[in-house]
Amino acid sequence: MGNFSRMRWVAIGLGYCILWGILYLIMGLQGWKGELGGCTLAEPCFCENIVMNALIREKSQTWSNLGLILSGLGILFWIGKFPNESSSKTHQNPMTHPTLYSVLYGMLTINIGIGSFWFHGSLLRYAEFMDTFAMNLYITFFLYYNLVRLTKKSERIFLFLFLPTAVSVGITEWIVNDARISVWIFSIFAGIGMAWEAIIQILMHTSKNHLYWIYRDWKWFVIGIGSFFLSFLIWNLSLPGAALCNPNTWIQGHSFWHLGVAVSTFSLYIYTRSEKM
Repeated sequence: MGNFSRMRWVAIGLGYCILWGILYLIMGLQGWKGELGGCTLAEPCFCENIVMNALIREKSQTWSNLGLILSGLGILFWIGKFPNESSSKTHQNPMTHPTLYSVLYGMLTINIGIGSFWFHGSLLRYAEFMDTFAMNLYITFFLYYNLVRLTKKSERIFLFLFLPTAVSVGITEWIVNDARISVWIFSIFAGIGMAWEAIIQILMHTSKNHLYWIYRDWKWFVIGIGSFFLSFLIWNLSLPGAALCNPNTWIQGHSFWHLGVAVSTFSLYIYTRSEKM
């Protein structure tokens, strides 16, 4: 029974991946019918050569999303390591054991990988929406989770903020039908979140009494953000016409972006997990 409890959340994550994988095969074997995403209209998406009559249209940038899926599965395994432990010190941090927050974080990380896998594999409009919406769901979670932890609010307040924002962002992205609006939403939320965390870190290390109850290991925050920006830089240096662009190789800058985001999501999980009261 203990082994089942430990693996239950991983099994749920794997089941989620398998369901999307079966649907992917069904849609792909039917020839990917539907409207192409916006990035295919003017130039090859993110430099890599596209094979339109294939099950996977961008191989490197599709398979690299396994890094994000493994990151999410690793998180779900970790939170199930001590599912029955009742230590008050352990359970003061909801990221160290199965809770709404920790399970949702792991699933949203997996969801980024699935959304991006679908988009780069199919290059269809609805898959492009899956990709960008998954990223915005993740950053919305991170922003509101840190807010409720800092203000000591309940899960009910978190859901009151998170769910309407998620619905509003999804509707906006779908209606506007422009990836740039998705990028702007992500950039604004990410900017607020990073500034918020930076301020918290400064306060934690300049005052012995202020915010000591939410102390976190700053090194994992730096690793997570550093990985994000480094991979983002490599991606931009690999865009069509840029210095590192080579459409005929598996070594794609946008694939490094996927792997960098995988490292970032796992590092930021460790950062929240390191929280001490």
